[in-house]
Amino acid sequence: MPADHTDASSGTETVRQRPLARLGAFSRRLIGVDEQLMDYVPSERGRYARYGLIVVNTALLGGLSMMIALGIFLPGTSWPLLLLVAAVWGWILFVLDSWMVAGSHGYAGGAAVLRLLPRLALSVILSVLIAEPLLFHVFGRELRQEMAVAREERIAAETGLWKRCNPADGSDGPAAGCGDHQLAVAGSPAALADDIAANERAASALARRIDGEDKKLQTKNATERRECARDKWINFGGVWDVSETCKRARADTSEFKAESQLDEYRSKHAALVAKGERLAERRENAAGGYRKLRDKAITADIAEFTRSQESDGLLLRADALHKVAGNSGFAFFLVVVLHLILIAVDAMPILAKLMSGPSAYDKLLRVREEADLRRHREELDVRLAELDAEYGTRREEARLREAASRDQLEHTYRMDRTERERLRREELDERTERLLGAGD
Repeated sequence: MPADHTDASSGTETVRQRPLARLGAFSRRLIGVDEQLMDYVPSERGRYARYGLIVVNTALLGGLSMMIALGIFLPGTSWPLLLLVAAVWGWILFVLDSWMVAGSHGYAGGAAVLRLLPRLALSVILSVLIAEPLLFHVFGRELRQEMAVAREERIAAETGLWKRCNPADGSDGPAAGCGDHQLAVAGSPAALADDIAANERAASALARRIDGEDKKLQTKNATERRECARDKWINFGGVWDVSETCKRARADTSEFKAESQLDEYRSKHAALVAKGERLAERRENAAGGYRKLRDKAITADIAEFTRSQESDGLLLRADALHKVAGNSGFAFFLVVVLHLILIAVDAMPILAKLMSGPSAYDKLLRVREEADLRRHREELDVRLAELDAEYGTRREEARLREAASRDQLEHTYRMDRTERERLRREELDERTERLLGAGD
């Protein structure tokens, strides 16, 4: 019979061992150990109890890492929420690790290694997720300094880009690389210069039109003066008067004056000239005011950009950690060593199984599994034999029922045929008797 692990040499030792025994049994139960089978190898209890504690430690470390990560990436999160998320993540890690360890029991040699390698790869992936937040916390001061320097560099580069794309004189900045960094500040010298040029173009076009209309009017006035000259008057019955050609010239001149809108054009031209003078005066006084508006707009945009750079995300911290490790050989050594240590600790449930090799419990479990398989196969064989016998009996019964039915059917057929023959003979006898009686 297996030894009872709760027995002790004295009552005092038994009382002391019971809490530890219950704790060890609970720890082993977490990783799927069969206590009845463990009774045959009581020396393995301590090893497997520590396996269970390793799984619990990994889950606690994972929950702590998740809580630190959330505290870093989501500042201001309430402690109850952090504890809840950390507990859920720790529970997930515990279930995965306990499943991996429980599934490795009973395997030895190359089969155990092949079975554990995929689980080891999964453990390494999980351990990297657990290790990164802890590394961020360990190198917290260096990361904050590196991110502060990088943030200042980004802000300085953004400020230089705004100023390069928006020169102080109001001229258009370079189009290459500016994108959305060009300001639209009203009243800039460049904008006023464009307004002045546009106003001058409009005034010049209107002046050319006025000149053209003036030339047409002068031509019509010259025609009117020529046709209405004194020497071209005509005597109508002793009365001298202008000719019909003069009258048509006067009417043409009057009609042109009414339709040409020269007065309106001259008024608009005068307004454009006055506007140009005002724009020129504003341009002379705009340089100082525009520079203030431009600096104010750039300051506002830089302030918004600075606010957007205040949060430290996962990628920024990873980049800062990379820079810290790259700038110092000792820092790189520490990062590598801490990564390896944390990965080793997080993957310890599987590493412990690989390093310890197959145990007596594994061999017993394998033997019992093989025995269970043999017993199952034997039970299947017995069941198949029983089914074959049952089916053979049922087949024989079916065959006998078929033979009986066939005999019954044949007997019925013979009886029917005999009855038909008897009826036919009786009918023939009756006919013969009638024929004989008719002959007499």
